[in-house]
Amino acid sequence: MRALNSFVIAFATYSRLPMPQVEWSDENRRFVMCFFPLIGAVIGLAMGLWLLVCDALALSGLLRGAVGALLPLLITGGIHMDGFMDTSDALASWQTPEKRLEILKDSHVGAFAVMACAGYMLAMAGLLGEANVQDAPMLAMGFVVSRALSAYLMTVLRGARPNGMLDGFARTAQKRMVSLSSGAYGILALGVWAACGGWAAILCAAAAALCAAYYRRMAYRCFGGVTGDLAGWFLQVTELACTAAVIYKKRHSLKGAALGLVLGVVTMVVLMLLWNYFITPYYMGYPREAVAAMLVPVFLPFNLIKGALNAAIAM
Repeated sequence: MRALNSFVIAFATYSRLPMPQVEWSDENRRFVMCFFPLIGAVIGLAMGLWLLVCDALALSGLLRGAVGALLPLLITGGIHMDGFMDTSDALASWQTPEKRLEILKDSHVGAFAVMACAGYMLAMAGLLGEANVQDAPMLAMGFVVSRALSAYLMTVLRGARPNGMLDGFARTAQKRMVSLSSGAYGILALGVWAACGGWAAILCAAAAALCAAYYRRMAYRCFGGVTGDLAGWFLQVTELACTAAVIYKKRHSLKGAALGLVLGVVTMVVLMLLWNYFITPYYMGYPREAVAAMLVPVFLPFNLIKGALNAAIAM
């Protein structure tokens, strides 16, 4: 009965799916994180059905990508995107860990959060616009793995807040069962990725592992530990990375990769120059004239070098 109650609490907390009322006790929450990845499976199923409709009706890539990007938000209620946006605001503040934790609790939405959310949704929509129903099993595993990793990391990483929501689930979780279930979900995902995409399983697993490694480093260095908002940030980033890995396997070529990287670098440089001109004076308090004078001699070469290094590593 406790396992069933944990299942209900998991879906009631992390999705908008209707669930019966159960007692929110420590005993009933022990296995919540074991069932958390099943919400990813529901999202994957919904994504597969949507792609099936798109293929059957020959819908455009723009429509399939736009609706596909919205599906996880509709099912989860945007709880993880909220954490992604709050974390983006806090990271962009360049403040101390203590101040960043205060920003996470601020109910106001900053400019950095809006731009990060818009960029994320555009990227996800662009990737899913290239998908079809044959890609659905591999895409679904990305939604499962992101939650399995999030659940496992919750039990092993240091918390930044002693009384936060994430800490509450971590304290009551049956950690051994969470570790075992997360491992089982991971093995399942690897099997599906390998069966459907061959060597793409290595690419998808590497993408998820790199996200987890960066998440730990970023959380400890910038916040002093993990929080519920940071977990939401990690989940969103991992979903995007796994989706990108699936689509890259499908569409990759040296010429296409080179062209995409060049266009990506150019776009990034242009956007960062506009960002520095319009946003830096507002947030940093510098005169706009001083920032404008640094655009070509400072910001332009810096972003070109950064973009070129990122492109070289990606190649």
